[in-house]
Amino acid sequence: MFVLINLINVFHLFDVQLIYNVDSKWKKGCLRSANSKWRQYKTHLTQKFILSRRDKPEELNEPPVGFEITREDWRAFVISRISEDFIVRF
Repeated sequence: MFVLINLINVFHLFDVQLIYNVDSKWKKGCLRSANSKWRQYKTHLTQKFILSRRDKPEELNEPPVGFEITREDWRAFVISRISEDFIVRF
């Protein structure tokens, strides 16, 4: 069975599509693991590069080096993470 993993975060910033040949009994576990890793990645970016620099907005303009994030995606991600709605939930 082929599983299409389409990871799109809540704000539709990143669209990653990967295709794996996974046995049907492992499908749920694989998707759960991919979701967990995706959330951990976004949390890492938020804590290390956004929340720690909220008082220095000029440092939030450029994406972090080594993460292969486009400037447009990074700006949209930063905006979503410094929004009042997100801060209240966090």
